[in-house]
Amino acid sequence: MIKNERGYLNKALKILSKRDDIKYIAQEVPILGRYVDLAFVKDKYIYTVEFKINNCKRAFKQSKDHMLGADFCYICMPERTFKNTFIESLIDEGIGLFTFTNNKHWPFNEIVKARKSNRKFKFVWKNTLSHCQKNYI
Repeated sequence: MIKNERGYLNKALKILSKRDDIKYIAQEVPILGRYVDLAFVKDKYIYTVEFKINNCKRAFKQSKDHMLGADFCYICMPERTFKNTFIESLIDEGIGLFTFTNNKHWPFNEIVKARKSNRKFKFVWKNTLSHCQKNYI
């Protein structure tokens, strides 16, 4: 059983790095002074994933900031029952929610689908892409 955010991140990296449809994948990717746990490029889009065991409010705030440099932003948390207000806030902002799964082909179960970010800045997006390319795992 995974007990911390790093454990979830490492397991997701291991699974995603074996997929042919993931062009680039990197961890601790800088986006305007913040670091997102995981970023990957799939189908020409940048996805970010912020892993949290708890602290939904912090994950929500971080993911809103990540929308400046990514196409789709997600929070990944252990499976549980989430408060309706949290789910509604994610939907309102366009942030997606994953729970972690032990599927060996895809590590996430999508609870809330992310909308394509309408907040991204082209130069920040390019910096995120460049970091993923240079630090590809």
